Amino acid sequence: MGDLDDFIPQIKSYVPFYVDVEAPAESSSSVTFYIFTKVSKNSNIRLPIHFRYHSPSSRSFANIPMYEPSLYISCPSTVPFETKTDRVFNLPCSNSSEISNYDELFSASVCTWFDLKSVVNSRGVSSVSIPLGNIKMDIVVVATTITIVWCACAYIIFTIVQKAKFLNKKIA
Repeated sequence: MGDLDDFIPQIKSYVPFYVDVEAPAESSSSVTFYIFTKVSKNSNIRLPIHFRYHSPSSRSFANIPMYEPSLYISCPSTVPFETKTDRVFNLPCSNSSEISNYDELFSASVCTWFDLKSVVNSRGVSSVSIPLGNIKMDIVVVATTITIVWCACAYIIFTIVQKAKFLNKKIA
């Protein structure tokens, strides 16, 4: 058997700035990120999509638009097709995914990429509905959460005290 890396493409990514993944959707801006991989003629890449938390609302759902990704190719030694200026872009090089220092995120080198204008299999999804918390239930949620946390703390303290009494009797 050959090496698994020959069969499974390695996917690397680059985000050109710090992203606070814990910030709610309402206080966040859109993020452009770059995914790099080596592909063959008939490559199929599937990526999971995760959505940000939304603040509670009087609405039941938030409709989130889904955009088709742009696909670019970089061929350092040759030009893959007749080059038109509107299809050539200077974007971060694939080695940008190796940047690990936050201060260097903005200084990634750029390479020439060609827009493929490819057909993307989006299965006709143009938006996704994300369920929202009910703003009218905030008092109930806060009260329930505090009650559960206090009960759990009381149970833990009770258990520790009982164990301490048991160990003291056993030692004596």
